[in-house]
Amino acid sequence: MLRLVMPMDVISYVLGLFADLTWRRYVLATALGLTPSAFILTYIGKTPRAYEIIMFGIGGAALAWILYSTRRGARKPSMAAFVTAGRAREHRSTARS
Repeated sequence: MLRLVMPMDVISYVLGLFADLTWRRYVLATALGLTPSAFILTYIGKTPRAYEIIMFGIGGAALAWILYSTRRGARKPSMAAFVTAGRAREHRSTARS
């Protein structure tokens, strides 16, 4: 979440100062972490329809999150279902007596 408000370079440098890493490992990890996003952003920036590609990606991610969260919620019964089932059971047991 920190990436949303701070540049990635600043985060990388600060975390590198406080991590117990050798300089060589730090440079390698930083290069491996930044290279994929640099290539992707460069490619998207060169395409004539970059805005549409970005919006399609954001829309797809939002749709996936909505589907995931609604399906996850459908698998878990809500507390209201337990309360309603308990009241129905109580009502049937008192009605039979």
